[in-house]
Amino acid sequence: SVGRLTTTSSNDTDSNDTLGSIELIGDSIRHTGGQSGIKTRTLTRDAYNSSTNIQLGDGENRRSQLDLSEAELTTALDDRIEELYIGRDTGANAEESETGGAITMVSDITFSPSVTLRSPTTINTNGYALATTGSADLTLQANGDITTGTLTTENGDITVNTPGYFRAVESKLENGDRTSIETGGNNKISIRHGGNGTLPFTVGD
Repeated sequence: SVGRLTTTSSNDTDSNDTLGSIELIGDSIRHTGGQSGIKTRTLTRDAYNSSTNIQLGDGENRRSQLDLSEAELTTALDDRIEELYIGRDTGANAEESETGGAITMVSDITFSPSVTLRSPTTINTNGYALATTGSADLTLQANGDITTGTLTTENGDITVNTPGYFRAVESKLENGDRTSIETGGNNKISIRHGGNGTLPFTVGD
């Protein structure tokens, strides 16, 4: 399949100071390097075509979408990876796509590095738990609606950015209370969504 591999590394040592970045871009990419087989500081996984959707937690490797298995996103990553980006840039320089690039999830996933999900359309993780460990942050960015199950960090921040609508649908029982979004310690939860100042932000609806 058509794709792109980009690396920016300086030396092959055990120091994080010498680790660079790796971009694995393709509509069908299968990593077979085994446990901790991807060694870098920053890793980006994305489809080559802007119209291709991304599904997390599924190892079927379909041609119609980019399937990233749970193992590819967890055990395949070296513990020195600090940042993981899934999907394409949603900023001012983002490529326009009105029909593709959506991110969905089909299993619970807990990430070790800070992770950012980026979509030019929508993100939907409803029905599943998205979490990070340690001090890793969790960020969701989309140009369309974002719908989630539970979002949890151990000791990191949670950020949600969309000009559309945001809904955290699922909840879990924690210390006698039901929560949808939870961070440990004194970490921040930031939610920025559309509404033009007229749509209320409702908790518990």
